[in-house]
Amino acid sequence: MALTAENLSKSFGSRGLWEGFSHRFDAGSLTTLSGPSGCGKTTLLNCLSLLERVDQGRLLLGEEVISPSMRRRLYRTTFGFLFQNRGLVEQDTVERNLRLSPQLSGIPRKEAARRIDEALEQVGVLTQKNDPVFQLSGGEYQRVAFARLIVHGARVVFADEPTASLDDGNARRVIELLREHADGGGIVICATHDAAVLAAADGTVDVSSFATQGTAR
Repeated sequence: MALTAENLSKSFGSRGLWEGFSHRFDAGSLTTLSGPSGCGKTTLLNCLSLLERVDQGRLLLGEEVISPSMRRRLYRTTFGFLFQNRGLVEQDTVERNLRLSPQLSGIPRKEAARRIDEALEQVGVLTQKNDPVFQLSGGEYQRVAFARLIVHGARVVFADEPTASLDDGNARRVIELLREHADGGGIVICATHDAAVLAAADGTVDVSSFATQGTAR
């Protein structure tokens, strides 16, 4: 399986951002989107993950062209997100956040609990299972978010600056988790300026090389 971008272009009003972006993201790969601030890394990541629409071009998953009507299904079954301190319900416990995964819907409670415990143990935060999310450190938060991806069974992970604001130890662990997901056959696409993430990647795309005039986030 691969996620393929063909001739993508994006602008905001009359300001062009990037154009002619084509790339194949293969299974088993960790690819980073790099470039200076304002070149549109996050916007490109959002377009690849269907959070934003492109002006031109198309996306394919395998041989299938991705249509807007597929977005909900892909979010439920295939795509997963790792953002910087976003995405978890702050007032709920760690376990409750993972239990909300649609992949656990209809699964017996004991089996769901087993999967949750396995995921939390894999990322090293099993002892925080009953803690409310707002009590977690930044590194613990990112690990819980990744555990949710494991429970979700996401094959394609989109990560936006996943190591930002983390100490060196937690940043290394997040990078290891991204690398492990790719090595297990997943697709990881990461917008970052972190040299350690770039070094761990199989390939890097310089988004600024597709730039048109204008600036963006």
